[in-house]
Amino acid sequence: MVTPSPLISVVICTYNRCESLLVTLESLKQMSVPSHLGWELIIVDNNSSDPTRETIRSLLTSGVSLPVKYVLEPISGLSQARNRGIQESSGAIIAFLDDDVAVSEQWLQEVSRAFREHQAECIGGRVLLEENHPRPEWWDKTFDAAVGEFDRGPEVIIDHTEETPIGIGANIFFKRTAFERCGGFRTDMGRNAQRLTTGEETDMVQRLRHQGREVMYYPRALVYHRVPAERFS
Repeated sequence: MVTPSPLISVVICTYNRCESLLVTLESLKQMSVPSHLGWELIIVDNNSSDPTRETIRSLLTSGVSLPVKYVLEPISGLSQARNRGIQESSGAIIAFLDDDVAVSEQWLQEVSRAFREHQAECIGGRVLLEENHPRPEWWDKTFDAAVGEFDRGPEVIIDHTEETPIGIGANIFFKRTAFERCGGFRTDMGRNAQRLTTGEETDMVQRLRHQGREVMYYPRALVYHRVPAERFS
């Protein structure tokens, strides 16, 4: 008999990227998900001015095979949207994805496996740039991290004392208990309509480290980042 896995809440916060979001959702539709693996998808619309709301409503009425819940968060800010996603979710595991990634076929299964086999409170997945995206002739692969790649190699890294990152917000997962212990993401950090600052995920990971909680990097939970052409400049 297969033991049911804890419910996984996948949270995608989005702002004015309805076309990109649809590609992300298409990749989620194509995942391989065993019947015993329960999950839900929370889409937090951070008060977009593009047709995001209409796009999701159309998706919900079309009989799409995704367990979608749509939430409108009117207060601007990625941290604010993520905290709303936590409030609206039900899972013991909360997995955050960006609205411009495509997940690998086994992504959800690997997220579940990572928490089943390890004791970490927070796990960062691997983020590779989409291979077929054209780069300028002068581009060097060492620049990839600056536009959204996160790759510490193909091996699992269990991190007890390091100060180096174990993941980025495009593909990072927490036990719900992490937020019960530490609170939510800091709303004075993270992107919003007026600023492009980051660091709220790193801050959360550091709070867990300071409490002696285990964090880790798990490369088999893989996504591909679809970077807009204007960022290769």
